[in-house]
Amino acid sequence: MLPHVIVNSTKKLDAVVVAKTLACIILLIVCVGFFAKVSASLSNDYYLLIMPTAGKTIPWLIRLAISSLLFAVSASVVAVVVRPIWIAVLAYLAGAFLYVLITGSSSATWIVAAIIFVCMSLYGLYISKQLRNQVNFSLHPLSDMKVLLFSLLAALISVSFALGYSTDSARHGGYILPPEIKTLGVNYLYDQQKPLIEAQPGTKSQKEKALKAAHDKMQSTVDDIEKGLKPIQVGIPIMLGVSLFFIIQLIFIILSFVAMAFLSLLFFILKITHFTHLANEMREVTYITLEPVDEKK
Repeated sequence: MLPHVIVNSTKKLDAVVVAKTLACIILLIVCVGFFAKVSASLSNDYYLLIMPTAGKTIPWLIRLAISSLLFAVSASVVAVVVRPIWIAVLAYLAGAFLYVLITGSSSATWIVAAIIFVCMSLYGLYISKQLRNQVNFSLHPLSDMKVLLFSLLAALISVSFALGYSTDSARHGGYILPPEIKTLGVNYLYDQQKPLIEAQPGTKSQKEKALKAAHDKMQSTVDDIEKGLKPIQVGIPIMLGVSLFFIIQLIFIILSFVAMAFLSLLFFILKITHFTHLANEMREVTYITLEPVDEKK
């Protein structure tokens, strides 16, 4: 006897099942839209991470964690309960199109949307196959794939950051280092020299000239650093995006366990509220044996 969530594609779907299926798909689309909106804000204001502030960066990080969690949960719910599986694939396709609509149509976002669709479809197909092969229904296939799912989300956030850096650089004359970062670097170096200059003997006018010369020297040093990075200017957004990817991955390791705990609770609630049901079915099993088939009882 093989218990599983009732999603038999060979039977005619009644109105209740259709309504439940639509509810799951709508949940996915809403959650994808929420995630897309949060990640798109990083493209428009990547300074949230370059120049973090408690008033802006922390609320954004909280929204990012919530939207990523909802994205993963909704995608998993669709993968588990929506059948036939091609309906789930169409739901993922709709989510990918919505991502483009929210983040803006460009060659880069269309590529990202295609990656979302392919990865989510493979995720859904894998989960569907693993659930069919189970003897007793469990969420273990979701646990096995949680790293891949959150890696996809981390990649999407990193791409948004890299695109934001590149777009802002092009908009302001193609800078290599953001003006705010250069100013921060100059001020930091200047602040290191300022107490030493002020402690030296001399008149106020002499010290002011020395301070101005020190500031100009620090500015020149930062400009030289920027010029030295000129040959790899194109690769800087990519390198920053890759670095951000690995940082987010570490954070998402914790979030993935939260997602599994949330999914376990969610499916328990869906079961006791009769949104989903467990059913039994008999299946023929083919196996190998040394005994002749006609001699088996």
